[in-house]
Amino acid sequence: MSSTPETIAPPVRPTPAAPPAGAVQIITRRQTVAESLVEAWRCRHVLWALTTTSFTGMFDQVLLGPFWIPITIAVQTLGPALIFGAVLDAPTPSGIPYLLFFLVGMTVWSTFRRSLKFTIRSFHQFRRLTREVSFPLLLVPLAAIAQLALEIFIHFVFIAGVVWYFFYTDGVVHVTLGPQLLLAPVALLWALTLAAGIAFFTAPVFMRARDIRIIVRLALPFWMFVTPIIYPLSHLQGGARTAAQVNPMTAITELFKFAVLDRAVVEPVALVWSGFVTAAVFLSGIWFLSTVGTRLVGVQSLADEDEDDGSVLV
Repeated sequence: MSSTPETIAPPVRPTPAAPPAGAVQIITRRQTVAESLVEAWRCRHVLWALTTTSFTGMFDQVLLGPFWIPITIAVQTLGPALIFGAVLDAPTPSGIPYLLFFLVGMTVWSTFRRSLKFTIRSFHQFRRLTREVSFPLLLVPLAAIAQLALEIFIHFVFIAGVVWYFFYTDGVVHVTLGPQLLLAPVALLWALTLAAGIAFFTAPVFMRARDIRIIVRLALPFWMFVTPIIYPLSHLQGGARTAAQVNPMTAITELFKFAVLDRAVVEPVALVWSGFVTAAVFLSGIWFLSTVGTRLVGVQSLADEDEDDGSVLV
């Protein structure tokens, strides 16, 4: 009996579902630094939505909500100021009260430190959102940094309160009220830029290796001690002073102190070095995020649950 061979039809592959109307398709191609900056600027309207989402999520299941911010600042400032100023009698330049000296230094350092803390888990925080809508990866760490605006404002409120207290008690205004005060936001923006550059490296790596979070936690206290926050830079001499000025945060901290207190060591060479390091870290971080970072993020590869997914304010 003869039979005709059966014709085997090729398998039919399902047509990919079209993205919802208005959704932004994910683009995984590598971009140059310039292309990344242009795309982030074009989608800058997304930054506000990401910032508000990140800020409100910070207070999930927290009864006191934003009131924890001034409480945290007070505890992190008053305690160390009492120990280093009253107990250890740490020096200050030109008779500035140690509480004010330490608070001004901690304002710029806390801005830097908190930026790193918020950004390191920024991609993990938005992992569900990125499954539905895509946006430039560059905006994710920047949104985590932008939520610090309220904390920076509260720091300035604390500085104003301490200045008023010492003016009321000893009749001396220990801050500058001249045009150089405009350098204060410049110094803070400088610190945020350096933190953003580091975040462009650490945030994608965190999605694959949680060890980076431990490394940052261990490195930040040491970094703080080699930055003139507890002590004035003018009390360092020789090699110790040179080593301190190699630290890019030293020039930023001294610039902020000069703007607020008019008591600082601001050397042009240190400013140029810090600016060079900041620009190098920021631009290379954008390159890393646009090339290697697109593969490391892998949002859908993470489990939805995380043992440390809650909001931590301190």
